[in-house]
Amino acid sequence: MLPRLAEKAIPPILWRIVVIAFFILLLAAGVILHDDYGGYTDEINHLRTGAIQYKMILSLFMPEAEIPEIPILKLNELPQLEQYINRYYGEAVMLPTLFVAALPGVSFTDAAFLNFRRFYTFLNFFLAVICFYRLIRLRFSNELLALLAAAMLVLSPRFFAESFYNSKDIVFFSWFLISIYLIAEYFFQPSRGRLFLFAAAAALACNTRIYGMVLYPAFLILMGVSPNRTGESFWKKLKQPVFAVALSLFFYWLISPFLWQDPLGNFLASFNFASHQVGVTMENLTANVDTVSVGNAELFMGKLIAPKDYWYYLPVWMGITIPVWYLVLFVAGIFSTVKRLFSQRLDAGLLFDLFTAGVFFGSLLAIISASVTLYNGWRHVYFLYGPLLYLSVLGLAELGNFKSQHALRCSLRTVLTVGLCAASMLTTGVWMVKNHPLDFVYFNEIGRKNADQFSRDYWGVSSKSCMLYLSSVSSGQSIRLAANNLLSAGAIDISLMRLPRSIQDQFELFWQPEHADYLCISYDKMTGNSYPVDGFELMKSFTVDDYTIASAYQRIKAAE
Repeated sequence: MLPRLAEKAIPPILWRIVVIAFFILLLAAGVILHDDYGGYTDEINHLRTGAIQYKMILSLFMPEAEIPEIPILKLNELPQLEQYINRYYGEAVMLPTLFVAALPGVSFTDAAFLNFRRFYTFLNFFLAVICFYRLIRLRFSNELLALLAAAMLVLSPRFFAESFYNSKDIVFFSWFLISIYLIAEYFFQPSRGRLFLFAAAAALACNTRIYGMVLYPAFLILMGVSPNRTGESFWKKLKQPVFAVALSLFFYWLISPFLWQDPLGNFLASFNFASHQVGVTMENLTANVDTVSVGNAELFMGKLIAPKDYWYYLPVWMGITIPVWYLVLFVAGIFSTVKRLFSQRLDAGLLFDLFTAGVFFGSLLAIISASVTLYNGWRHVYFLYGPLLYLSVLGLAELGNFKSQHALRCSLRTVLTVGLCAASMLTTGVWMVKNHPLDFVYFNEIGRKNADQFSRDYWGVSSKSCMLYLSSVSSGQSIRLAANNLLSAGAIDISLMRLPRSIQDQFELFWQPEHADYLCISYDKMTGNSYPVDGFELMKSFTVDDYTIASAYQRIKAAE
């Protein structure tokens, strides 16, 4: 365990002030930055899914004609849930934003509503950071280590950036991590209240992505071998945990409208849908047919490949987009856990470490071996970043631990370890500030030199930066811009509705480039750092660390 040198030097009240200040600054960052990123492909899709569920829920209590309208979408134009291809996507976490928008006296413009949803998305991440801090403090009884752990999570560029707009993968990551924290709370300090909270959190995680189901068997195994209640039989230990899992499954059914009719059949279909992702029709799902229109052409190591055919797709993506120091600590944490497994008694702390490692490696190996459809980097397994960081913190604790009888040597070791950690986080933080709002395409020192061989802005989030640039150089003239989703992942129209009205009025969107005078191209499936377009000339490239994220083009005018 990391020595408490700093805690002894600083009174507890000052530690409390430092921790509170950290979270206040993080919340302030969310308030300030949540509107900085452009639109992304799935933003309206998730809103539509939530709106269909919103309409279905309220129709149980009132006539459809009396259901309050929400911004952006017209309720009478939405299909019924059972006719909707994305009906298996859970939106329970994000659904409150729709009910807030429908409250009497509440009025949102389209842009304000989308920005409200983004801040709400960030609040889920913010809660997860708090829970991660409390998890590490609970496990190690060390304020310094817990604060460093929270800072590591915040200073993970892709996660921090996507915490504002990724209302699926980051929301799932958040509630998966919150559920692990609540498991730890019950494991170390059992109480029925903690079990109830876990049941609710795990239900939200499962509703967001079905992968959350891994929490239930992992939790039951942990409690079944728990050393905290020696003398009790295996089944007696599991009495309350089994009840909690049953309660959580009930909550999951309650917040998942697609399960209200034919719960078992739709539950099994949701697994099929999760493994196939987008591109599967309702007929394919019913017939269990493997038909996929996405995930077969992802830019990976300079080639367009189907990620499910390459077992190392996820490890490589993780290895090039997570700060290197965190990966070093992760390896140290694994070695520490294995060494302690063979050298000491299996106590509660070691058992929970093994539980977290099991969740990480078990889930990752299951997804790889099942050849699940993957695309857009490694976002479908973002939920494993919490367990990965936990193992990194184990490595930090091990590297900074006293094991010598000489206090001076031990203190220098601690200072060196914490110093390296601080240097890594400072470097990463400076990089994030320097490259904001393009920090969502972070590649670490390992991947940076070859970043042009991988997908970059696969969601077209840089479209906002590109459109603001075109607005600034247009001199108030009309901007005829192509909005083809092959150019900017279908995000230009979403980015446009979030811009100030004065800027929106400058743009005229066309689907095909031949009708437009300007292009904003996001680098997704193209290699290299230049992308010539016939009939257009490059105006500006948006780059990070010498790799291109997006480019603005202008039509070449014919010579008079």
